[in-house]
Amino acid sequence: MEEHKNTVLVIEDEEALAKILEDQLLLSGFSVRCEHNGKDGYEAALAMKPDLILLDLLLPKMNGMTVLRNLRKDPWGKNARVIVLTNVNILHEIAGALGKDEFDYIVKSDHTVEDIITKVKERILSPATP
Repeated sequence: MEEHKNTVLVIEDEEALAKILEDQLLLSGFSVRCEHNGKDGYEAALAMKPDLILLDLLLPKMNGMTVLRNLRKDPWGKNARVIVLTNVNILHEIAGALGKDEFDYIVKSDHTVEDIITKVKERILSPATP
């Protein structure tokens, strides 16, 4: 089995935020790739199988809900660790749409970049769910 290097895929269309997240994740020792639309992000996720995906919901080409639904249909993606990033607090709608899917949810306006990095560290360093 190939050894992971704590890889994070950031799927975020706000390029300034994506760059800040990328810089902070790199400083924290993670390998990072950024994609700025849902279609490219989804394809990158399946190709690289990152340890964690930071996924914005409002994305061009394919929205984050569709990315997440499609990921969960894939044998690898059904257990992928995902942190949903958004500017709107619609957790109940997301939970209803995705059923019992497990993911973390962060409202960007309520959290700092440091909060997001801390959550990434917690999720990657915690034992994987079987």
